[in-house]
Amino acid sequence: MAIIVSSVGAVGCPPPASLRVGYVDGTRVVRQTARGKRIRERIQVESRRLEGRLAKLQEAVKKAAAEVKALSKRRPGTDPILAKRRKDLRLARAMLRSTHLRYQKELNTFGQRLLDDLKEAIRKVATQIRRRLGLDLVIMTSRGEGLWIWPVKDITDRVMKELDSRE
Repeated sequence: MAIIVSSVGAVGCPPPASLRVGYVDGTRVVRQTARGKRIRERIQVESRRLEGRLAKLQEAVKKAAAEVKALSKRRPGTDPILAKRRKDLRLARAMLRSTHLRYQKELNTFGQRLLDDLKEAIRKVATQIRRRLGLDLVIMTSRGEGLWIWPVKDITDRVMKELDSRE
């Protein structure tokens, strides 16, 4: 969404005498509300669960690496058993990396779904407060997430239609 700010001369209409704007700090909402704290706790629990699974894989890879190291001291480099164990170790390490990436993606998706639900709840509450206070709009910011403005009317289709009609 883009906010277009222009001078009076360019548009031909004066700005409103006053614009009543409300502001919501989304980061504070997540940190300080009961719902935000529950979300953060759920994300931490899920993170610990996935880290526990990953730790088991890391331990297996570590054990396999120690086995290969010990075996390489006793057998020649061309030994087929040693070659197989090295190949298995490479595959285990690759699996560990891909599992780690998959777990990170799962955790991000899980957290984003919870936060999206919270953002929608914030939007509804902010819109109700906006009406009660007679505000023209509400702005919400969230560190690293961007800026939301309510109410929002998507005029993209109208802009495209008008642009096309001028062609």
